[in-house]
Amino acid sequence: MSVKFITEDNFIGFHELAQGCFSADTLTEYINQFHDHYLCKLLGKERMDELFANVDPDTGLPTDEDILAWFNPFCEEDPCNCEQEIESMGIPFMLTGFIYYEFTMSANYKQTASLGTKRSKTENATNANVTNSNTESDRRWNKSYFTFKSIWVKLNGCCKKLPKGMGVQAFGF
Repeated sequence: MSVKFITEDNFIGFHELAQGCFSADTLTEYINQFHDHYLCKLLGKERMDELFANVDPDTGLPTDEDILAWFNPFCEEDPCNCEQEIESMGIPFMLTGFIYYEFTMSANYKQTASLGTKRSKTENATNANVTNSNTESDRRWNKSYFTFKSIWVKLNGCCKKLPKGMGVQAFGF
């Protein structure tokens, strides 16, 4: 079993998930399914293995200064365009956002596919709207996407294309 840089405890604040029919075990399954998937897309197998090999077992974090330079949040001049900056919120934030997206998109489908979206009949409720829910998921995807792209540029320069399937920003943001 590989190291995981996020747990269910990361899903707070911006990434807080609504309580519903999905349990913490379901979220753990998503973490296990997508954690290494997105790291491998970003880093490639060799660099991902190097990252895991440099993790302190006590803290669960990398120890190598070169790795920490892109693992942790950063903001610096874009090597491709001196008038812009690249900003990363860090690997744990990026992974949490991508997994939030995968989890909520799947939850929306599973909760609405057979029964449809329902309206609550209480006075304090608002209409259920899958599009609004998807918009919130898209916001998390975009934040993670921009972090992914910034780390990619820091590690590979601007000339190397993003990995297949990672060159897409969600629409409208």
